[in-house]
Amino acid sequence: MSGPRGGRPPAGGHAGRAGRRAAAALLALALAGAGTLRAETPVCDASATLTPIGIDASSGLALVSLVGAGDGAQRWIVELGELGADGSGAKVYPDNVPGRYSGSVGKGKILSVAPCGASCLQVLRWDQGRWQSLGEPLSAPASSSASATYDGAGAPWLLLQQRGETPDSTRVLAYRLEHGDWMHRGSMVATGVGEPGGHAVAQQPDAVTLGSALLSASARPKSWLEGLPAVPSDRRGALIRLGPADAAYLAADAVLYRTADGGKRWQRSTWAPGGREGLVGSWRQGLDFSVDVPYGPQGSALDLVWFDRRGSKEERLYLTRLHPPDRWETLADLPAEVKTKGPEPFPVTHVLKPGNDSWLILFGCAATAEGSGLIVRTLTGKELSPARFVPLRVAAP
Repeated sequence: MSGPRGGRPPAGGHAGRAGRRAAAALLALALAGAGTLRAETPVCDASATLTPIGIDASSGLALVSLVGAGDGAQRWIVELGELGADGSGAKVYPDNVPGRYSGSVGKGKILSVAPCGASCLQVLRWDQGRWQSLGEPLSAPASSSASATYDGAGAPWLLLQQRGETPDSTRVLAYRLEHGDWMHRGSMVATGVGEPGGHAVAQQPDAVTLGSALLSASARPKSWLEGLPAVPSDRRGALIRLGPADAAYLAADAVLYRTADGGKRWQRSTWAPGGREGLVGSWRQGLDFSVDVPYGPQGSALDLVWFDRRGSKEERLYLTRLHPPDRWETLADLPAEVKTKGPEPFPVTHVLKPGNDSWLILFGCAATAEGSGLIVRTLTGKELSPARFVPLRVAAP
């Protein structure tokens, strides 16, 4: 499936706009009611599911979706900012927008996208505990996925994505919010598209990247990459841009590749944490260890999370950073689970990076006699906190 040809935005005349506005009006009614709902304290235990929604890197705020176990379980949005250092806990809000997509990672209030009809999408912005519409709704093919982000100038972008003609390609349609309107900023085919989506470009304030695509408000879309590593289809992974010609590629089997010349040549990395330089190939990726990218904004250094089971009964969690071109640093080494008074330990569920030097490690939900809450550890600079219980407090309507 491919998107519109020739860089044109999706068609939408006066009738299409009227239909999108009517559908968006219904969505707006749902959003308006979000602040008036009353809810019981959320039932949160080890069976609950946590999923990152987005990160505002300017304030360090992270949003996480929380869904309890069982059919018809209430959906919640958890705000993780200062983590209730004063004992107040983390604020929790009902999640009342059905079908909402994941959110933005960038320096700005968290953006998300919600369907407002069969071929209609509405961009939303999280502000003061609720989703609010941002700009007019947009026409989008039903097969599209979407992600939102910010450029270096602080302007929001919406990136519509459709499957390309090859397994590793994605057709991207780009929109930028300018003076309250979503302006079409071209389309192109990208490769190496991964999660969480688009990112700002340090050298170009009006540009964002998604995989190999470089999208700008002042220039035509182009690819900033010569090519990807030659890996088979079952090992395809995600491209991580670190600079104009510096990039990493994390394959599906946890093998890391590096390029310093814009993808002309790729080299497999053999570094591993724990003083085991050059031994990656002798261990089984995915079994003895696995590697992931923390959920958060990208920078010029490459941050990686290692789940390490090599030669040990206890799985370890390493937080590492690669300073280009080849200087590795281990920021933290900790157990990959938290033991409590209960019969089962709590394994790590997500590693978030709200800021360049701040990490948030989630170990799931726990139910206690005092209420429910999240088990977390934080890394600020080089200071690793002990595990702590953060109560969940339903925000006042």
